[in-house]
Amino acid sequence: MRTVTTLAGSLKERLAQIEAVGRRPQADIPDYREAGGITAEYAIAILTAAGFAGLLLAILQSDAVRGWLLDIVQRALN
Repeated sequence: MRTVTTLAGSLKERLAQIEAVGRRPQADIPDYREAGGITAEYAIAILTAAGFAGLLLAILQSDAVRGWLLDIVQRALN
């Protein structure tokens, strides 16, 4: 059976451990405010690439550009 002195000693040790955690340098504490930042950057990059691909597709499907590209290919093959 533990005595009151032993319990008081272990309680003091535990309180010292808890206080030590509170005094950790800031570099040891993870910054959760940045969580998901990289994922958001990837999402923006993908949306931008998709928008650019849509614009390029619209330009390449126009009659003027299609004729210009066909002319280039025909000159290259002849």
